Amino acid sequence: DGSGGGYVAANYDNAAAGGFVNNFLITPTFSTESAGTVSFFAKADILDPYYDLLRVGFSSGDSSPFSFSLSPAVTLTGDWVQYTFSYAAAGAGSVARFAIDYTGWANNANYIGIDTLSVTPVPEPSTWALLGLGLACMAVVSRRRTAVQL
Repeated sequence: DGSGGGYVAANYDNAAAGGFVNNFLITPTFSTESAGTVSFFAKADILDPYYDLLRVGFSSGDSSPFSFSLSPAVTLTGDWVQYTFSYAAAGAGSVARFAIDYTGWANNANYIGIDTLSVTPVPEPSTWALLGLGLACMAVVSRRRTAVQL
């Protein structure tokens, strides 16, 4: 997430003419003790007959491109589009990495941009219960203060 014009970009020059583009953007490790989501914005510079493909995936913390379980390729549109992917809770001490793979034949590719990648853990039900209990206690205390002042 950078300044107004700041984002990560790649193009067909990531492979030799006639070659296969396989350019990975890999996050640092993040905790998967709780479930959560990974989101980012992506766009492509659409010029007929070119098209740009992305695959995404998770690993259990390894940064090797071969360790990621990758999705089928998605064709990007010209405008910024937000993509969001969920991950499940994997227990205490668990970590993962997320990867975006710019892929496809260099002769068919053109240009992509990636911006505002974020990893957001989803609060566990016990967190919501604790928040609700705290709000209920505040309401009781507020009600008692009002009753005492009358």
